[in-house]
Formats: sequence, C-alpha cells, structure tokens
Amino acid sequence: MPCSAANLVDFCSDYVGEGGVCTTGPNAAEGRALVIKEFNGAIPVLLSRLDSKGTLWEWKVKVTSQTFTLPFDCLEPRQAWMDNVPLMQRDSFYQGQLGVGMCNAPWQIFGSQMIDMGDGWALPYDWPKHFGTQYALVAEAGADVGKTVRVKYKDQNHDAQEEDVTLLPDQRLSVTAGTVSDVTYINKGQTEGAVRGYIFYPQTGASAWIGTIPAQVSSPSYRKKKIPHCYECPCGSTLVVRGKIRFFPIRSETDEIPICNQLAMAYACKSMYASRNGYYDEVEKALSRAVNELNREMQDAENPSSVSQLQVAAPWGRSFAKGWT
Repeated sequence: MPCSAANLVDFCSDYVGEGGVCTTGPNAAEGRALVIKEFNGAIPVLLSRLDSKGTLWEWKVKVTSQTFTLPFDCLEPRQAWMDNVPLMQRDSFYQGQLGVGMCNAPWQIFGSQMIDMGDGWALPYDWPKHFGTQYALVAEAGADVGKTVRVKYKDQNHDAQEEDVTLLPDQRLSVTAGTVSDVTYINKGQTEGAVRGYIFYPQTGASAWIGTIPAQVSSPSYRKKKIPHCYECPCGSTLVVRGKIRFFPIRSETDEIPICNQLAMAYACKSMYASRNGYYDEVEKALSRAVNELNREMQDAENPSSVSQLQVAAPWGRSFAKGWT
C-alpha cells in the first residue's frame, strides 16, 4: 500500500550520504530535502529491480461503461480480472476470433476480453455529447491562484483550439472562452495542490466533475481500455489489474510513494551513495537486500500455503515474467 514520504524520511536519513543527514534541529529542512532528493533517485532504481523479477502491482477500478481509463500510476497492465473472471488482453488493431473457452468466459458472444485503446488521453471519462458545454478548472490550493493551464480542445465544429485558462481564487470555476466537444491536452505545470476539472453548462450554470489532476502530475496522460461485452456495466463491477507501476517524482513529504518498507527504502538510499562513489559491489549488495526485504514482506502478507511463484504471460506476445500470487 502507498504511504506519504514523511513516514520514511526520519528512518532513512541515517542511510543518506556517507554518514546520514540531520532531519531535526536548525538544519532540518535542508536534511529532509536531501532525503526526498535521494528517494527520487532510489525509487526508480528499486522499481526497475522489482520489474526484472516480475513483481506485479495491483489496482482496483470501478467500471460502469464500455470504455474507461486506468489509474495514473498504472504503467502497463499484465493481468486483469472483471468481477473475478480473467480477461484476455488484446490490441485495438487485432481482429482475430477469440476462443471463448480459453479463459472460461461466461459471455458467449464477445468472450472475456479487454481491448487496449492506447495511451495519451487527457481525461479519464468521455466528454458528453451536449451542445454548448465548456471546460472549467478549479485550484484546490490557494498558492496556485493566478497560474495558467494550457488546454487544447475540439470545439463544437470539431476544430482544434488552444487556450490558456487562469486559475481563480476562492475555488471558483475558471471556464474556457470557447465551447468544447472534447479535451485533447492539458498542461498545468508545477502546482502546489491538485487541479479539478469540470464540464460547465453555461445555459444553467451547472457543472459536473470529470477528473482531478494531482499536484505531482503536470500533464495527465491516461491509458484507455474497452470491454466489448460491457455496454452498461453494473455499478458494482470491479476490474482488478496487475502490472507495472509508473513513478512520479516526489516534490514534498506529503506526496505518496509506492514503497513503504523502511528497510527496503533505507538500503535503496544507501545504494545511491555507493553508486555515486563507484562502490559497485556495495550497490549490488544494498539493492539485493532491498529486494529481498520486499519479497519477504510480500510473502508475509499471504498465507504460506498460498504463496507460489507464477508465470505471467505479458500481453501482446511479450516474454514471460514472474510474480507472486
């Protein structure tokens, strides 16, 4: 489970640099900033080591329609289940006939499959087919008031438009000047807090939420999926995805990090100092200890009788990887 960086800063401070850094007293701010900087170098390296061992992360997504997007930090799905039924993943360009019996699908026509629609979608949901709608933004943090957000969209004639929207105080809606039929690109730059997006209906003054951009994400890019059999999925439908995780650099102690094991993060920080100074044997020892610590944590989270190494077939013909189940 993710946790905030603040949970690990004090423990890992002794493993940063040659002899550790101070996270209390008059120089606390500088020392804590150094630990955060070390986290930004150590976490991607540790995630890369875990990926090489086939370790898979898990997400749960509520699905209510045929098309939907995966969470920001889900980089590449490897396995998927819909209401406990395994889904076969395929590319949007593949048109072959799916053998329904291959994955014990209860859907007799389409089979249990999940089609990849590609990455780079600016919004997590489809824009409604209503005339005269506009896109609006709200800054959650007062420090972001006055900052501009670059928005590219298609107007009611489906012509491409580009506009800079200035964030207003008191969490008021900042509305595009033109009407919108779809949003294709958003870039808010660095912000102190999240920025919420809304569909604005000028005829009535009503608004509807359509996605929030976290503070650490400058330009949202969603991966969209489609489940053909799910025209109107029940509200209780849950998609479980296992795959590779995307890391966003930490900018403050309140940001979430994907690895919360204190010893594993401490060893990973120790490897950064060893790498900078050319102690390559120490790098390997530290990273191996970090990975072993995480492996023990994963096994301890399950009943020993149910833990076994499994072969995972990556989607679209890629090589096999290993994970824990």
